[in-house]
Amino acid sequence: MKKKLIIITIFLLVICTVPVFATDKNAFKAGETINLEEEVNSTSFFAGNNINLSSTIDGASFAAGNNIIVSNKQDYLFVAGNNIELVNADTKDAFIAGNSVTIESSKIRDLYVAAEDIKITSDITRDAYIGGSKVTIDGAIKGDLEIEADEIIIGENASVNGTLKYPEKANIKIAETAEVQNKETYKTKEVNTEVTIKDTIISAVTSFLSLLLVAFILLGTNKKLFKQISKEEKSVNCFLKNSLIGLGLLLLIPLLAIIALFTVIGIPISIIALLLYGIFIYISLIPTAYYLGGWILKDKISNEYAMLGISLFVIFIIKYIPIIGGLANFIFLIFGFAILLKQMKKSMHEK
Repeated sequence: MKKKLIIITIFLLVICTVPVFATDKNAFKAGETINLEEEVNSTSFFAGNNINLSSTIDGASFAAGNNIIVSNKQDYLFVAGNNIELVNADTKDAFIAGNSVTIESSKIRDLYVAAEDIKITSDITRDAYIGGSKVTIDGAIKGDLEIEADEIIIGENASVNGTLKYPEKANIKIAETAEVQNKETYKTKEVNTEVTIKDTIISAVTSFLSLLLVAFILLGTNKKLFKQISKEEKSVNCFLKNSLIGLGLLLLIPLLAIIALFTVIGIPISIIALLLYGIFIYISLIPTAYYLGGWILKDKISNEYAMLGISLFVIFIIKYIPIIGGLANFIFLIFGFAILLKQMKKSMHEK
């Protein structure tokens, strides 16, 4: 759902952009089971299978896991997991994304929740924004309540001092004793998922021409890079070896960048690394095309621009072959990714 995606996106962006000042020894914990019973005096991060937060945190708290129970006080709460329970929790704002979410007897100012099944019997002192499949509200919402869900239940003890907004197609049940000051329905936009052959062709051609332009610019401005690529051994073993290296690096680099975010010094390095990571993924098909073109077409085509263009075109065509196209494209990507990083390492070593 649109609301759910928006909330989850906000949650992930906040996690990636908030600087960490974790000075307390209990501020960062990871493991199978985490029971926080001691007071923490800084922003805190927790990751595990079972997490139970029951002591005060003087700062924001971030928790990600399978089963999470929050019954403590903190400034701001960010939680992502499978089963999430807030019982006697106290926070200014709460951002929650999960499968099943239950909130009861808690003190929350503004609430943002995205989950499949959501049940709220707690009072919210300002506004609440809820997105899910089934949503049950049986507490007092002092401000506005906006819900996007297929099934909505407003219970006997529920009250909304502001405006209750929900989709006009939703299956909603409002108890007779529930107090709702204003109600407002809205139409959910139906996204046309039908993609025509014409749209697919236009998108593919535009994507190919854009990458081809980048490839020619790189070939014209960085002859040394392509000269080094041409020296790579032309063999199946070399191709498979570099592909495996590329797969490892593709998984390892973002993990290391995220870990670096947990240190103040590492934040700029992490941001730069992630930007380069995205750029290298985008251009990774170019070194693959040059390598394969030099291996297969070198004796047939003398012009390296033509060779690179034809090889890149063939790779693009292979991508659209049913079943095997996606796998082949991924292998081409991780091979080129490995080659780029290898050449960057050689260049840095020479300097």
